[in-house]
Amino acid sequence: MGQKEHMKISVIVSTYNRPDALRLVLDSLCRQTDQNFEVDIADDGSKKETRDLIASFVKASSGIPIRHFWQEDKGFRKARILNKAASGANGEYLIFIDGDCVVPPDFVSEHRSLAEPGYMVAGSRILTGEAFAKDILTGKTNLFSSGFWSLPNLILLARAKAVNRWLPALSLPLGVLRKAKPRSWKTVRGCNWGVWRRDYEAVDGVDESFEGWGGEDSDIVIRLLNSGVRVKSGRMCSYVLHLWHPEFSRHNSERNFQIVYERLRNGVTKPEKGISQDSGN
Repeated sequence: MGQKEHMKISVIVSTYNRPDALRLVLDSLCRQTDQNFEVDIADDGSKKETRDLIASFVKASSGIPIRHFWQEDKGFRKARILNKAASGANGEYLIFIDGDCVVPPDFVSEHRSLAEPGYMVAGSRILTGEAFAKDILTGKTNLFSSGFWSLPNLILLARAKAVNRWLPALSLPLGVLRKAKPRSWKTVRGCNWGVWRRDYEAVDGVDESFEGWGGEDSDIVIRLLNSGVRVKSGRMCSYVLHLWHPEFSRHNSERNFQIVYERLRNGVTKPEKGISQDSGN
């Protein structure tokens, strides 16, 4: 692995008023086999309960630095708080997950193994059903019990319809096949992906002009592709367990995705409003 063993990683966790899920996410990050990383929480205006939760993890730190980046709640402004957290992060490699995505114990180590200059990594996810998510959040199901993350257990959960699939948990050395579709931008999801900090900064981060649900994740992937960064598949290596939640309002999604496709056609690499244009307001 060489220098990658010492590479500093920042895991950026986006959240908004879901402390029950965030507690599990942070707990799973504190249990990683690879401890050479930091956690930067991108908080889009959560209330005191979330702040108190994060403070409790910071106080009981297991040696993994945890920092909280917060902005006032003025509607869905995930793009802006992601840039704020990324700007303040110390890692040379950034991993983005959502605050309702619990990770297995080898999550960071697997992302480290996948990191490669010139590529962003498209991780995968397993979705829980509504009832199973409730069992997890209420403690009826313990994610940290021995064997929960084992492949046989996830196969059983999939057969019981508690989760939608088990295949992402199957670990396979796909080798060069991971680069077979270097422009497959739709496989990169904001809930689990990795990118070099220098590449993120070269395209000026996420476009903060995207407000309301949808498009901001795809947009930065498109601009990274246009800048020469390629997609590397993290299938059967890096996955998250995405807890069920009600869908967000999609009132802006059509407008946002029109911009995404236009930038795909026109080769755009810079956003309308990125890190360098943020006034801090």
